[in-house]
Amino acid sequence: MKPSIRFAQVLWVGVIVVLIGLCAWRFDGTLIQTDVRALLPQEERTQTASDVLTRIADTAAQNLFVLVRAAEDGQTETLAQSVQTALKTGGLDVQKNDAGELARSVASLMPYRENFISQDSLVWLEQATDNAIANRALKNLYRPISADVVSWENDPLGLFSERFRETFLDGRFSLRGDFVTVADREDANRPWVLLTVRVKSALQLGGLSVTDVLTQARVQASEKFVGSEILASGLALISEAATGQASRESSMIGCVSAAALALFIIVFLRSFSAVGIVLGTLAMSFAVAFSVVWLTFGGIHLITVVFGMTLLGVAADYVFHYLTELFESTSCFEARNALAKGLTVSLVSSVAGYAVMLFIPMPSLQQMALFCMSGLTSAWLCVLLILPSVSRVRSMPPLTRRWTIWLKGLLIVKTTCCKAIVLGVVALVATTGMMRLTTTDELRLLTKLPENLQIEQQHVAQILAPESPAQFFVVRASTSDAVIGSVQALIAELKKAQSDGTIAGFRTGLGMLTSSAEQLKTYRLVHAANARARELVEQKLSTQVKAALPTQEKVLNIGTWLKMPMAQPMQSFWIDQNQALVMLSGVTPASLAKLEAIGKALTHVEFVNTTGEISASLAVWRDLVAKILFVAFAAMAVILFAIYKKQSLRMLVPSAFGILVTLGIVGWLNIPFSLFTVLPLILLLALGVDYSVLLYSRTSNTTVHLSVFLAAISTILSFGLLSFSATPALHYFGITLWVGIAAVWGITMVMRPQKRVE
Repeated sequence: MKPSIRFAQVLWVGVIVVLIGLCAWRFDGTLIQTDVRALLPQEERTQTASDVLTRIADTAAQNLFVLVRAAEDGQTETLAQSVQTALKTGGLDVQKNDAGELARSVASLMPYRENFISQDSLVWLEQATDNAIANRALKNLYRPISADVVSWENDPLGLFSERFRETFLDGRFSLRGDFVTVADREDANRPWVLLTVRVKSALQLGGLSVTDVLTQARVQASEKFVGSEILASGLALISEAATGQASRESSMIGCVSAAALALFIIVFLRSFSAVGIVLGTLAMSFAVAFSVVWLTFGGIHLITVVFGMTLLGVAADYVFHYLTELFESTSCFEARNALAKGLTVSLVSSVAGYAVMLFIPMPSLQQMALFCMSGLTSAWLCVLLILPSVSRVRSMPPLTRRWTIWLKGLLIVKTTCCKAIVLGVVALVATTGMMRLTTTDELRLLTKLPENLQIEQQHVAQILAPESPAQFFVVRASTSDAVIGSVQALIAELKKAQSDGTIAGFRTGLGMLTSSAEQLKTYRLVHAANARARELVEQKLSTQVKAALPTQEKVLNIGTWLKMPMAQPMQSFWIDQNQALVMLSGVTPASLAKLEAIGKALTHVEFVNTTGEISASLAVWRDLVAKILFVAFAAMAVILFAIYKKQSLRMLVPSAFGILVTLGIVGWLNIPFSLFTVLPLILLLALGVDYSVLLYSRTSNTTVHLSVFLAAISTILSFGLLSFSATPALHYFGITLWVGIAAVWGITMVMRPQKRVE
């Protein structure tokens, strides 16, 4: 063995050890990404817009709503306490709600209580006579103490109390001891206790997922409280369901692919040592690919791992080519040298095809591309550097030789005219199928919730009508007063939309806030009215009333407001003092046009439909990837022409027609034309060229037909397993690719030349 080869072997083994060692050293399970946002394109948004979407998504991801009620209403509080304890024991942070919080909130607003008034009270006050003021003050004086928000002397006309109730006290929600209850529209006599849970990461709960913690709480509750009900809703549950599904699919794909490859090796190569060589090479390639992606991106998406399992079928091609070449060679190094050029050209063309995916700003696709490029390069280096030292030449088994001879005589079309007729028929069938292609909403293809989880999420949404992160308004202006004014104008329009059923509700971070000028105007009016009310009551009762707490002509600004206890949950609605969010609930597809019209009609207001934007973005990228396919085809054509000159056309025709056939079959199968049926075409192009290069440059070799056949079958098995995925995107990806590989292999066999292409 040449010293240079020995040095290359040692160097490559060293690189493998360093990569895997660094990855193991820096490995952190919390960096395995499951967020669906990583599957979506990164738009060229401003930093501010990106912050808006990140803020909304992060807030929504951290919130988990748990509804609890017992069979008998009297036991609901006890049940809620038990569930709360179970959730805390499981590592979840249950937010505390109590009457003391309400008192603290009111106390923080006391210095500003005369700055705020409801619109109805303002109309009344502007027209009120002394007699009307006295009557209202006396009526409030004798109201039940339980109805007080603040004491009478501090709010004799009830103007602050009215505004406070209007802003913060939803009639469906009430306090019961230490818990917040929410009414059930279908069963008013049995309200739910609402537990609000903050979830930072399902992977930081000491080994238990949020779903596991909830399951334990439900089991304990069912044992102690027969007939109890516990509902939960939150993105953490959806994310965990998707993660579990992807994990199961990853394990299934890896195990079945490995088992299928081992079976094929034993059947066709009749060698258990070959099983070890193939699986060892693939394991090494997978470890290298995982490490490269991890170290490059600082983590990895679970979908990339699932997709990476299919690398088993692709990377196995190189090993199959080498092992079958051993049947016709006198030494392992002769087999390697015979394959070096063909494998190198195949690697370069395949890497060029995958590299196109690096330019698509979807993090998960970029990870998949780098994963496959690294894995294939690792397999190529292992075949050329490592395998010649750990394998041996052996004779071809009789059954394998008969199968090889049969493959060599399969699908032979001798004349150019007959080949042209075959291509014409293929083009006709493909064209008719392509005419049946229809597009779809790609966003719906990314996830598929288990039916029971989906029903539960919908049930909670009907009870709570929570704000959705999918549609919202962004209000931006040069001053905070302008933002407040625009939000107030938006609120007026949204109340109309709520009354006509366009939306179920909305929420702002405004609270009681009004503009500085409006607060000062209100203060002067209310302060004088309250003073007059106390004076008139003293005259009426002939006694001095208790002195009120002092107030000042001072404005409550946004910064001070957001530091108050009751404003803590509203901080997420403010990007800064000049940018605010207004969240919506109960938005339907029919609502979108009207909401968009509201956004266009108001100044400083923008309606954002993230679902629509993402769907439109995916559609744009689908069309862009289709165009990139031609770029990849051109890049491969240049590479092949530089090496094989005019003969390169023969190597490109099978891939081109294979893609057309694939699109036709996809159309006939009524599979929607989406980003996830276009992406496989890039991989298909690379693999098709791989088969052509090897088959056409070594057509006189006895084993090359067996080699290409095994490569195609292993890839079909690997990617075909994706067609059983419960995620529609991966399902369509798998079907498209295995159909395409079969088509490319068939056309490659039909179009192969009778003489070797030099």
